[in-house]
Amino acid sequence: MMGNKMVVQSFIFPNSVCTEKELYFRTNENVYFANEQINMYPNGKVTTDTYMNLFDAAVWQKYTGIKKWRILFRAAGFGRVKLKTGNTVVTELEIHCADMNEKQIVFESNSDDSYFYLDAESIDRMKLSDIRILTNETDQEAARVYLALNICTFHRQKALYHSLEVIRSSRFFQANDSLHGKLQVYVVDNASEISIPEEEFISVYHNPNTGGTGGFTRGLDEIRKTLTKTGVTHVVFMDDDVEFIPETLYRLHMLLSLMKEEYMDEVIAGRMFRMDDRKVQYTAAEIWNRGDIRHLGLNADMTQLSVLSDVNDNTNAEYGGWWFCCFPMRFAKENNPLPFFLHCDDVEYGLRHGGTPIVLNGIQVWHETYEYRITPLIAYYDTRNPLFVNEMYEIPEKKEELIESWKKKIDITHEQKDYLMEYMIIRGVWDYLKGITWLKTCKSESLHKTLAKKKGNRFQNAILWRLTYGKSKKILK
Repeated sequence: MMGNKMVVQSFIFPNSVCTEKELYFRTNENVYFANEQINMYPNGKVTTDTYMNLFDAAVWQKYTGIKKWRILFRAAGFGRVKLKTGNTVVTELEIHCADMNEKQIVFESNSDDSYFYLDAESIDRMKLSDIRILTNETDQEAARVYLALNICTFHRQKALYHSLEVIRSSRFFQANDSLHGKLQVYVVDNASEISIPEEEFISVYHNPNTGGTGGFTRGLDEIRKTLTKTGVTHVVFMDDDVEFIPETLYRLHMLLSLMKEEYMDEVIAGRMFRMDDRKVQYTAAEIWNRGDIRHLGLNADMTQLSVLSDVNDNTNAEYGGWWFCCFPMRFAKENNPLPFFLHCDDVEYGLRHGGTPIVLNGIQVWHETYEYRITPLIAYYDTRNPLFVNEMYEIPEKKEELIESWKKKIDITHEQKDYLMEYMIIRGVWDYLKGITWLKTCKSESLHKTLAKKKGNRFQNAILWRLTYGKSKKILK
């Protein structure tokens, strides 16, 4: 993938992960897809001004410095293909051939261009396939980029095995492909139940249930041990229950391979799309906001043209969630997550790294959203951990407002007679008041097991809250 042969983006078709056509193409009724080919009857129309297939040349130019591009595709039939930016036609090709032939469009971008897309119309029948965009700068050199995929899993064998099959079928595992061997997978099994044969590029490590934080940390430890052998340059933290398409990893790898040195230490955040409505982006990247998290592009319908003009705008973003987030190994080699067990480990790690995470269309996963994951045990971590993050980064909290917010949450659970949830919120505050030294030295695995056995008791809760409230008045300034 050297010189002008470097593919930066391959066009994606509807697939088993997401069948929403207008995430990929916009068509009229005279167009259908089969075997990753666009088939057009007479008067068929198709455009690629979509989330998956638009080409954001401005973002690529910003991070790589590249201005010259080439689109290659195969075509047969009778019609025309235009390259457009906004409503402007950049160039136009006439298609008039009985058999599939390779066609190309060469173009140059500038920093003001938003994005480019194809606009095709058939006069008679026409077919298009194998559409891809390459850099056309012949002196462009690609950096040697090796990815480590760091996955922590716990009792999610089916989802994990599916992800591994997707990875095995990717270009990274095809012997004659230029990407072969440039992805290592490290699976940390906190349930110690996974059994797969030893294989090249995929390693599984059994681990005690040290939570997501402990699992990801174990993964980092194993990556560091093999650095001399693997040459890993970047590590991707990825949840075990996401769904994704291989193009996400290809675009990530190529962006890193062409990246200007000034950006090589930046984080790349993968978007989260919703599992329950797969055309909807839950978030592109995160703003901490003292724990009242703000999501870039929250619940945006990504089939709508209105969201595409600034689809890769990362203004104000502070970190990326570990459903899919890529860090340079130069940072990850020296930095472990804090022992939060669950939740906020990605927040603190991202804030510690600093900078503004990069986002790029086509780099995303599908994942279950937060509202489906609330349990009393999770409420404990969601109460405790944000308080530690704010304290560590000296994010100011007004004592009166903080205590009042705790009381409000506790009152709601009490009125609902959810005494276990009430206990976990109070206990989260109580443990926070023990201080950051306690957090760094506590045995998180034992604590989690103890909390998991708790039962709600309104009278015990009342006593614990009085103690907690009194302690908070003394400790908080």
